[in-house]
Amino acid sequence: MAKITNEKEVTAEFIVAESRQMWAKCRAAFAGGLEFGDTDGANQLMADLRREHQEFCTSYPIVMRYMAEMQTFAPAALTKYLMKIAEHPWTNEDEYLESQADYVSILFRETNSRWDSKKVASVRNAVLDALKKERADLQSLADEVTDRVEENERRLKNRSRADLREWLIKNGGARSADAAAQQNNPTTESTTEPVTEPAAAKPVMPPLLDLAKSLRAD
Repeated sequence: MAKITNEKEVTAEFIVAESRQMWAKCRAAFAGGLEFGDTDGANQLMADLRREHQEFCTSYPIVMRYMAEMQTFAPAALTKYLMKIAEHPWTNEDEYLESQADYVSILFRETNSRWDSKKVASVRNAVLDALKKERADLQSLADEVTDRVEENERRLKNRSRADLREWLIKNGGARSADAAAQQNNPTTESTTEPVTEPAAAKPVMPPLLDLAKSLRAD
């Protein structure tokens, strides 16, 4: 979970000033041809922002993401958000996601003055659901990678046993090889299963970006 961490105390005014610099870079990228929905281009822009504004992006990732990926920003919304989290800081991961949804609802209220409270609340709930789904998807991907790593470790271990048995057959006889195999793993036969690279994850549209596209179509 991201945390607000700054090497030195900074004011809200300082943070907003830095956000304006970041927004200027985003607008330059948009003027240069970066279109909404271009996930590769947005990812590159976000990588640049993280490199150049590391502490800001660590502390306020949703702000940076809406700048670069959703192409939406309002300094007044960030100011109100900073005031809100100063009064009500999050203390766990669920509250952190709630806080991210708070920012988006404040942002939409600032940039869509004709929206009533009911519609803003609806957007907040939709954003929170999207963020929770993204969290679940990331956890699922992490679990899948862990399973693949463990499977490859098992195959490497079995390959090592097979290599040892082959060496013993050549140098000490089949009986010695069988004894060594039983000592290493008395219940499992040696195999020579190939070790495979983890398959690349299928590209999916982040739920939050998908939601943003639907809102732009309204």
